[in-house]
Amino acid sequence: MFGAIGGRERRQAKEGVRCELTMVLGTDALLTAMRPLVAEFHHALQRSLDAGLEVPTKPAPRIEAAADGSGRQWVETEIDFQLLRREVMPSLVRSGALFDAEALVAQALRLGPHSRSGSERSWTPQGQVVDVFLEDYLSAACVASEPFELPVTVELFEDPIEASLRAEIGRLQAFLAASTFSGQLVVAIAGVTITQEDLHLDSDVSIVPFSTGWRDELWRIAGWGSMLPQPLQAHDFYDISHAIRVDVTGERLGGWNWAAGQTKADRTRIALLLCGASNVRTGISWLRPDDRFASYLSRLGAGSGLVRQPAVAHALGRTAMTKDQGEQIPGVYAQLKAAPEKGPVALALRRLISSSERQSPEDRLIDCWIAFEALFAHDSNTELRFRATLRIARYVGRDAKDRRDIFHTLRQAYDWRSRIDRKSVV
Repeated sequence: MFGAIGGRERRQAKEGVRCELTMVLGTDALLTAMRPLVAEFHHALQRSLDAGLEVPTKPAPRIEAAADGSGRQWVETEIDFQLLRREVMPSLVRSGALFDAEALVAQALRLGPHSRSGSERSWTPQGQVVDVFLEDYLSAACVASEPFELPVTVELFEDPIEASLRAEIGRLQAFLAASTFSGQLVVAIAGVTITQEDLHLDSDVSIVPFSTGWRDELWRIAGWGSMLPQPLQAHDFYDISHAIRVDVTGERLGGWNWAAGQTKADRTRIALLLCGASNVRTGISWLRPDDRFASYLSRLGAGSGLVRQPAVAHALGRTAMTKDQGEQIPGVYAQLKAAPEKGPVALALRRLISSSERQSPEDRLIDCWIAFEALFAHDSNTELRFRATLRIARYVGRDAKDRRDIFHTLRQAYDWRSRIDRKSVV
């Protein structure tokens, strides 16, 4: 796309890059390294297109849906910039411009001296960063020059494609300069409606409406018609009105606290159950890095992953929580936050979640009693029926009569649980 760059100018650019390697990385250094690379990339791409290369495309899932479940879904096509870049890269593997760009990025990532051997281009973090830069730049440049075409020359500093280059250079510079990054774990929840729009449980944990923007973004990534082995279907979004959002942080090359975020999401789900929800289904969990650097972070393994769980039947119904119940959730979450992750309490909480997912009332009863025994009879292997029911009645009952009623009801429930166990053995 740029005019031909002479040998003298190219040598000067390379020398400039080598000098910059010992200095603080800035926008000028990146322009010095990336401009020759982009020029060679465009020339190679133009040659490939002239030789008959067809611009590769990929499916682009689209969805329109209403709250009542109506709507439509279809698939469009769009340019596959990642595949287009891959088609051209063999022509650049032996390029000095490519090596200089990767060396500069490697230094910025503090990966030590950059080296290459032979004509093979092995996987490296710096190589992935350069690849994403080329893909994002090509995408931005093509949008700026719709319909898709590759001009032979460009007026520097004035053409919109040059503006795209500088914009991507600025984004890359910001990415390399940052030490930590932010993201979100988004867990879509179904089976419950909350009156409050935004419910803040902690500084980094909230229950928020599941927006149409999130739905459309998820659908573009993993919707019906995508290349994923198990794409999402429209019914995966039915009954979803809210999501658990957990803020997470991490570094460019690993170190993201997604697991801690999932623990907080699980505790939020338990808080909903304890405050009155009969079931809280979480079939979709989404690892979502910051929008500005998502393409780089995703390629380096930091996020944009989709975690799916087996869908639970909708026969369990939906709970519409009252305003008072919703206001109790932050306090309950605060207590759960301090709960141990192992031991009787942790076992009881896990069984509470299991019980909410069961379709069979027999299974729900068994889960509940395992939780009760973990809390009230974990110190004994005998007389579980008597010890557990007595302790629960004393703990929950308001007065003597209330405790007697709870005691007799629980004994009957325990007898039902015992009969279920005997039938399952038989």
